[in-house]
Amino acid sequence: MRLVPRGLAWQELPGVALFRTDEEQVHAVLEAGDQPPREGTGRRYSVLLDEGRVYLDLEELRAPASRAEAALAGTAGVATRVLVMA
Repeated sequence: MRLVPRGLAWQELPGVALFRTDEEQVHAVLEAGDQPPREGTGRRYSVLLDEGRVYLDLEELRAPASRAEAALAGTAGVATRVLVMA
């Protein structure tokens, strides 16, 4: 599992957890601890695999995950750091 951080340092927003399955697929979900989420639980994000690299949609990651997160982000918005996962 890898974690893609979201938010500015003071926002304390949950990150997006990346899980590689046995079928060599990658799933991205809003952080839910250290276990892969059960089917149908947790907010999921789009993933693109290209030649072993994992790509996430930055616009999708920047969108608040809940009303509470939108209120916390305020006018600063949600910042996402770009990480490369091979």
